[in-house]
Amino acid sequence: FVIMRNIIKSPLLDLKINDLDIDSLESWQQNEFRKNNYYKRWKVLSKIKPTGGVNRAYTSRATPTLDSYAEDLTAKSARGEFTTSLGREMEINNFLRILQRESGSAVLLLGEPGVGKTRLLKYLATKMSVEDVPKSLQDSRLVLLDLNKVLTKTGSVDSFKMIVQKCLDEVKRSGNIILVFEEIGQIMSMREEGRMEVINLLINAIDSYQLKLISTTNITTYNKFIKPIKGLTSLFETIEIKEPSTYLSIQILVDEVARLEKKFNIQVQVSAIKKIVEFAPRFESERSMPDKAIDLLEEAILLAQSQGLSYLNNQIAEQLISNKVGVNIGTIDQEEAQRLMGLEETMHQRVVGQDDAIKGIAMAIRRSRSGLSDFKKKPISSFL
Repeated sequence: FVIMRNIIKSPLLDLKINDLDIDSLESWQQNEFRKNNYYKRWKVLSKIKPTGGVNRAYTSRATPTLDSYAEDLTAKSARGEFTTSLGREMEINNFLRILQRESGSAVLLLGEPGVGKTRLLKYLATKMSVEDVPKSLQDSRLVLLDLNKVLTKTGSVDSFKMIVQKCLDEVKRSGNIILVFEEIGQIMSMREEGRMEVINLLINAIDSYQLKLISTTNITTYNKFIKPIKGLTSLFETIEIKEPSTYLSIQILVDEVARLEKKFNIQVQVSAIKKIVEFAPRFESERSMPDKAIDLLEEAILLAQSQGLSYLNNQIAEQLISNKVGVNIGTIDQEEAQRLMGLEETMHQRVVGQDDAIKGIAMAIRRSRSGLSDFKKKPISSFL
């Protein structure tokens, strides 16, 4: 990669291969090396790694109530469901630093929807299954409790509290479980009196049972509902998960391609991935990268399939994006160029006066169409 960046950079640029592509390739190579290494270790460890509730030393206890409402992420990983998470080593190291404390440790994973919180947890489970974690965590289970599932099945606050209390008791007795409350903000949808009862139950359990606990939530829910409850926030150490950089987003999609190509029997070109990562941040402002880019990639594959194609290239990706926004992207042909140049005249056919406003809007549209606008900010013309 040093040679690619320095010695042969000029011919690579002639082939339209830039630093962003090289960074993405380097991340891909590192991730593939990690996957292969993990698979080799798994082939050895899976023969002795239990997939049930009892650890190898037979010192843990069964957790029947928890198992009925929860998903054992380490058991899934031990069965070969590997997940890695690019560019998240700092967050993982912070996880491990907190979780290996002998006393109780609670982590709040904070990030917007789609930023990859669940993927990070699955990556942690993968590292645990191949024992690429501190020794104190190598025989632990990472178990995700679906609070929404408990709420749906119980139907009342009292029943919900009883089930959660049983689960917490089983976690305490087991002694080898790291418990995950995914989207702890779901509790906030309960009636106020019931909500505080459940929150107090969690505060007391975390404090007295000295549990190893991970919770996830988004920034809005955290600031509005969780942060004001000092007794709750004081128990958690917060780790924020931010959107990946552009080159990491490209690599994450490259990592997803093998699964999607197998699922849809279609070949995906790198040019299509780059186009999707370029434009995905413009859509669905309530969601984050990389998840919305992955969804857009799958939509583009389905569009290519509907046209009878066995491949997805950047032209199909551009077609999908154009359909979504109702505005052409990609190469500007002569007819469109003439329309863009005559925007002011066309708009003046409908609007009297307002010369400065129309000039500003027309310039913004032309700039956006030419790709000169910063897609991380909403374009001036977005109100149209």
